[in-house]
Amino acid sequence: TTIELARTIQQKILHSSDLAAAPEERILEQLQPTIQLMLADDYSSIEHAAQYAVQILYVQLSDDLKSAIPERYRGADACPYPGLAAFSEGTALFFHGRADDVRTAVAGLDRTMLAITGPSGVGKSSFINAGLLPEIRRQWGEKAKYLSFRLNTGIEPLSDLAHYLSEQEAGPPKQLSAALSQRDDGLLESLQKLRPVGDGRVLFIVDQFEELFVGEGQSRASERQHFLDNLLWIDVQSPRWLTIIIATRENFYEHPDYIGRPRLSQIVQDENIPL
Repeated sequence: TTIELARTIQQKILHSSDLAAAPEERILEQLQPTIQLMLADDYSSIEHAAQYAVQILYVQLSDDLKSAIPERYRGADACPYPGLAAFSEGTALFFHGRADDVRTAVAGLDRTMLAITGPSGVGKSSFINAGLLPEIRRQWGEKAKYLSFRLNTGIEPLSDLAHYLSEQEAGPPKQLSAALSQRDDGLLESLQKLRPVGDGRVLFIVDQFEELFVGEGQSRASERQHFLDNLLWIDVQSPRWLTIIIATRENFYEHPDYIGRPRLSQIVQDENIPL
């Protein structure tokens, strides 16, 4: 087990851009105690243990990597850890340890819908905002529209989406709400209005997707169904200019509105990027 774990960690180190600047002798110095630490814990798999080992190595070697941080960010007033708050694009410089996942997600952007999944607290929002989004901006540039919508418990999802799209200047809230609730192509039409002219692209992020399945009142259930129908209509149409990323926990797989949509299950459970 020790040899297998060491080999897996070695492979991850070789493919980790975050550890590329660390001296080899310092990595070897920290490797053995890190392996022993992983073996002392009960991890579900060698792969899981190796992933955490690489993250621990990065923290342990952070002093060797300081040279990668611009001078203006090295002062005492710049804390690289935001505590319980998620990393943002503004703090992307301090976000490390997910380079491999970012590359995997970027490679999946040829799909219309991409799901980022993982348990609560694993860092899905941080991964998207400080890891994936900056890389997409770097590749797509200014000829794209970047939208991020966050679902919340206690707020009607479709109405909230209509107000958000209105703030982005897609149209009046009442008109948008009617389109979303009466037609499956309402969201696609609204996002098309926000598409930059020419060959511009649109990235639409839906964070906390699991909140869509909270609440069972008639109004909530109706809005949830229309929300899902609009998303899946976009998946069927597969417009090349539009990419939708959903970030979600995995606690709604038995919900009837989820089970009744096999394509949604395929996107979330089979074609996802797990963190």
